[in-house]
Amino acid sequence: MRSWHRFATSACLLAVFLLTATGCGESTDSSSADNSAASNPPPVAPEVPQAGGSADESTAAADKSAEKKPDEPSRDAFLAAAQKGVSAGEKSEETPPFVSTPDNPGPTEPQFSDPPEPVAGVDPDWREKWETSFEKAKATAQAEKKDILMNFTGSDWCGWCIRLGNEVFQHEKFAAYAAKNLVLLELDFPRGFELDESLQEQNNALQAKYGVEGFPSILLLDSQGRAYAQTGYQPGGPLAYSEHLETLKDFRKTRDEAFAAAEGLAGAEKAKKLNDGLEAIQPSLRFASYAEVIDQIIELDADDAAGLKTKFETDRAEHQFSQRMQEIVTKANETRDWDAVLADLDKVITEYAAFDGLAIRAQMLQLQVLNVAGKTDDLLKLTDQLLADKSLEGQSRLQVYITKLRALDQADRTEEALVVLDAIIADFGDEKEMRINFLMTKASFLARLGQKDAAKAVIQSVREFAEPSLLPQIDDFEKEILAAPEPEKAEAEAVGKPAADESKPAK
Repeated sequence: MRSWHRFATSACLLAVFLLTATGCGESTDSSSADNSAASNPPPVAPEVPQAGGSADESTAAADKSAEKKPDEPSRDAFLAAAQKGVSAGEKSEETPPFVSTPDNPGPTEPQFSDPPEPVAGVDPDWREKWETSFEKAKATAQAEKKDILMNFTGSDWCGWCIRLGNEVFQHEKFAAYAAKNLVLLELDFPRGFELDESLQEQNNALQAKYGVEGFPSILLLDSQGRAYAQTGYQPGGPLAYSEHLETLKDFRKTRDEAFAAAEGLAGAEKAKKLNDGLEAIQPSLRFASYAEVIDQIIELDADDAAGLKTKFETDRAEHQFSQRMQEIVTKANETRDWDAVLADLDKVITEYAAFDGLAIRAQMLQLQVLNVAGKTDDLLKLTDQLLADKSLEGQSRLQVYITKLRALDQADRTEEALVVLDAIIADFGDEKEMRINFLMTKASFLARLGQKDAAKAVIQSVREFAEPSLLPQIDDFEKEILAAPEPEKAEAEAVGKPAADESKPAK
């Protein structure tokens, strides 16, 4: 039975109420929109796992599975066990994005059968032939005039990573293509074994630099180490994947042509050509690899005649803001020092007050921290401040309403919660499903206060426009909330005393 009391259960509202992220990342293909999930992550969301360990969704304590033990299994043993659940020959029935995260590792047993017996054309030791040092990979790429394929992977836990290895990387057809075109670099983030400390530090730094959140993330870099495309798992096998990588080189070609055309120009015209080159690059990669080009564009368009100075200063602020927010989330995960986290958020709000939307996004995260920290009065004060801002609209405004409603409900301030519910219904009641959910929630609150006639009237109003298929659930819900004892009677029963009979005059 659908349960409306203690809040509605529609998918859109559940997403608002949850304080922990389960996150299945956006597609990491270069043709997709930039993933902005990291811009506003919840304070207790599982962080992206660091090399040699993993994040726990409920605590930031060190992952015990990554601790060194005397009988620690070898890397090869872990990889062999991990690949048991991801067969090399099967096609995925899922649709993109094929991305694994700490909460959603992707294909695992028993959905997939054991990998097939070794067959011709497959190299079981393919991973040993990949470089693990970024500097060595870059040196080789420069010497051999090749691009770099940089594979961010979780080799012993990430289902889509293992599947990409089984379906593409272990095949000799892919190895033959790569030998002519690429330097292969693996950046591993395992859970069941530890990497060398220097390798962990390198991988963590590159993960932060490129803003990688989901695995596998495949980046293509030129021989100078400048990223020009990003992708991930793609079905189809080694030849199809090789062809896919070839199409991504068009981004580099467009970039290079625009940069070359800029060489003979000056001022705003040169800035425009450099901008044309950057337009070929996925936004999330621009500041990681082209910070100097961006600085040059801002300098060339100093009077903002082409509008590029404002554009890139805003983009840079957005990029730096996102990095700061991720650092704060990581700090929250690691320390649970909510006062320090809130102080950091106050600084960010002050620093980015001049940029539309950024300060509000920091305040939205601040709401979540205040909720986790149990600072109800401060939380309610901030929700009132945000709701007074008429520029806060859409889902952000709804999220603030819901946060306030939840805090009042948890504090048993039901009458105040009813006022908030009426405001939500007035602002967001045009959507039928949402209106039903909030009206049913209102009915449960009224019943809790002993106002059962009012609760019945609200439920009857829902029946008048609800789909017929919902009516049995509405009837069951009405019986449930009306059967609950009224507050005074419930309290009296709890202490073993009869409730006062209001029909008799007090003596």
